Amino acid sequence: QLPHATKYAFSAESELINDLFSQLKKEMDERYAYFTRFSVDNLEDAKKLGDIDPSKLRRIVLIIDEFASIFTEDAPFIEEIAINLLLIIQKGRAMGINLLLAAQNFNNIKSSAFTQAVSLIPTRILLKSSPEAASSILGYSNKGYVEITKIGQGLINNNFGEINNDGGNYFFKS
Repeated sequence: QLPHATKYAFSAESELINDLFSQLKKEMDERYAYFTRFSVDNLEDAKKLGDIDPSKLRRIVLIIDEFASIFTEDAPFIEEIAINLLLIIQKGRAMGINLLLAAQNFNNIKSSAFTQAVSLIPTRILLKSSPEAASSILGYSNKGYVEITKIGQGLINNNFGEINNDGGNYFFKS
């Protein structure tokens, strides 16, 4: 029983994932249209208004484990999923639609829309993995993975996987 969950699946069925992303995009678009009537363009500002439909103020979180498995070469709907993913990542957070995508490796995903979408994800969490897998998640210039030597260690990067003068990698143990 997951009283807070409205949908869940236990396998990466492309048709189901495509339907979920289509529904999320539709909800995002409906929220934008609805909030525009109040001259508001994000969920936080909408919460400050008095006469708002409470269903439009609920956060939506989509969690997908083994996310990369959706993008196998022979899977249907790959491009449609990638395009909806890109649109949701670009605008969904402002409307209270959040994604948690878990994958060991993004190297095998060949969709240009997916590549563009990943470049827009600011927070990356990395656990112990191969250098190739780490680079596909953090980016090839971030070598923080070399400091993760044991299972249970990891890093969080809130800078799109990049390192800058202010740092970027925050290491943790679990």
